[in-house]
Amino acid sequence: MIQLSDFYGYSMYTISSDTLSVSVMSLGATVTRLVYQGRNVVVSLKTPDDYLQDTSYLGAIVGRYANRIAGGRFPLNGKTVQVEQNEGRNHLHGGSVGFHKRIWAAECLGEQAVRFTLHTPDGDAGYPGELTMHVTYRVEGSRLFLDFEGISTKDTILAPTTHMYFNLGGTESILGTTLQINASRWIPVDGELIPTGELCPAEGPFDFRTPHTIAQNFDHGFVLDGPDALVAEDGGVRLSLHTDYPALQLYTGEFLSGKLHPNQGFAIEPETHRALRTQCGDLRYVAAERVQEELTKLLCGQDAGRVLEEDPQVLGVVLPEILPCVGFDQHNRHHCYDVWGHTAHAVAAAPPDPVLRWTMLLHDLGKPQCFTLDEQGVGHFHGHHRPSAEMAEEICRRLRFDKATAQRICLLVRYHDRPIPLTERAIRRAMNQLGVDGLRQLCAVKRSDNLAQHPDYRGRQQEIDRGEAIMEELLAKDACFSLKQLAVNGQDMMALGLQGPAIGKMLQALLDAVMDGVVENERNALLSLAQTPKN
Repeated sequence: MIQLSDFYGYSMYTISSDTLSVSVMSLGATVTRLVYQGRNVVVSLKTPDDYLQDTSYLGAIVGRYANRIAGGRFPLNGKTVQVEQNEGRNHLHGGSVGFHKRIWAAECLGEQAVRFTLHTPDGDAGYPGELTMHVTYRVEGSRLFLDFEGISTKDTILAPTTHMYFNLGGTESILGTTLQINASRWIPVDGELIPTGELCPAEGPFDFRTPHTIAQNFDHGFVLDGPDALVAEDGGVRLSLHTDYPALQLYTGEFLSGKLHPNQGFAIEPETHRALRTQCGDLRYVAAERVQEELTKLLCGQDAGRVLEEDPQVLGVVLPEILPCVGFDQHNRHHCYDVWGHTAHAVAAAPPDPVLRWTMLLHDLGKPQCFTLDEQGVGHFHGHHRPSAEMAEEICRRLRFDKATAQRICLLVRYHDRPIPLTERAIRRAMNQLGVDGLRQLCAVKRSDNLAQHPDYRGRQQEIDRGEAIMEELLAKDACFSLKQLAVNGQDMMALGLQGPAIGKMLQALLDAVMDGVVENERNALLSLAQTPKN
């Protein structure tokens, strides 16, 4: 399965099997997460800006040439080629603006593979030839495959690689990880980490032909004796590496400055995770108030979206209403996720406010029962806000939300599918119905809902911006949108001879006239209108 999402403006592709998922963003074709049995086993950062500012090439594809080129010079066809010197006098990982800082195009190849493509011009960082680079990520069961293909218009050198940092145990150091490398030789380097040209036998601490724990730091290349290159094990997770490349680089993260732990994200210890999944049925015996409290903490956490996607069956014990949404294909070009995937991304996109996060969790519960498929094979969910709101009311009652919070969540769920008003008249009426805070929350709901849709349909953010701008303009000029703001009151109506329900009806009619722009909110004008005979 492949899911496409937005990652702070960059495309994120997540390729998943039953046991493994890999998330790759368009910036640098970078692996941001590699989740095996609920644990992220690669070092990750939080945002694309973090990756852009980082100097460790975390998870990125590096090239044109991985590792270092002494003096930034190499011979080619009898000539010396000079490339960028971006590490002192040497060249490192393709230059200061190598593959890792470029935006890659991507296309899905079936349901289990994504191919990333990058075009770089002739002379890029000094390299000859216009290069078209393809890197394909493919998931099969518990295996991840990476295929590299480069096509150049001129003779050149090309040696790209993936720069994932594995941390199987989720600890502050990988020293202690059990490692086996199928290599009888290693590559000595000088003080600038440039190979000396020697090949040394793998003896002493460099001999990993039989598995043993890593006891010191390494940043060395190993010449492989075969395609079964490496086996590592830590924390109950086993990693096997197979390659047709002639060598691999072992780097133990000596200079990562604490980035190794805790994989920059929420992770559950594997045994705990397994217990959670096997014993989650006991959650039905937990007090409703405690369930509400803990779910609210989870929903407002920074990893809420990921946790929801990974463990819907656990959540389904206390919220069985979500289960029909899991895997429900929307068959609509506006959506790149199933209903549950959309829900998880919408939660993650919302500000970490309990009302907003709960609203996004519940806003599409009614979709499966409202689904229809038209003659063109396009899916529709007409009126899904009504059953969604009804289920939200039941859930809020069952989990014993306070009345005010429950009412606000259910109101936002009921209104979430309505277009944001874009006229002063409509904005006034929306503020009248929802209140200022309520309309601001609805804008946040609409924004989060839209961000969890297909990237091609996120232009609606501008409509939300426009609606919010109109609201702020109305507030700035103290525009009238409520009865308490009217320049007349009930006593004025009684002075005109009105009694009982007629007073409220007249005040509402005057407010409607003000909001519709028929009359200014001015006392004499309102009294005059109130006395005008109705045809």
